[in-house]
Amino acid sequence: MTESVSQQQLHVLLTGYLSIAKSEMSDDTLAKIQPELLQKYLGLVSAAIPLNHLIDKPLIQHALHSLVDGSSVEETIMHVFMLHIFKLTQDGSGHPLERGIIKQNIMSLLPIFENAKDKKLIRDDSFSKNADALLHIAEQTTDMNDIMTALQKEYYRHAAVES
Repeated sequence: MTESVSQQQLHVLLTGYLSIAKSEMSDDTLAKIQPELLQKYLGLVSAAIPLNHLIDKPLIQHALHSLVDGSSVEETIMHVFMLHIFKLTQDGSGHPLERGIIKQNIMSLLPIFENAKDKKLIRDDSFSKNADALLHIAEQTTDMNDIMTALQKEYYRHAAVES
């Protein structure tokens, strides 16, 4: 799905994520970050999201907060992937080919997320909510605009806290 990410690139990502965490989180919150979980997250998410998108600050913030809040690595990946799809859709041209690529990305990863749910790595309620939103975006249903509005608020949620 994405280009292969080297161990060196993952190390640079890990360093960047930890730097952002250190600059934006309290010492108490920072202490909750488990580097081995963050490392596992980066190793897995880099297979679903291109490297150039993994350095997107709001996505980094969501990943860090999700892991600190106790979400599983797999659940964090699904949430960040959904926000990644939101950003691709929001910034995109809407060209049918581009929309087809976004739909293909969604449809190729949903079964993997469902498998993680079946293995109890993603909570049922979290999977259902996120999968439903992704399907509406993939199919461009009439609910897509409401979902995009909600995702826009979610995408920028941590940025609003910093201001």
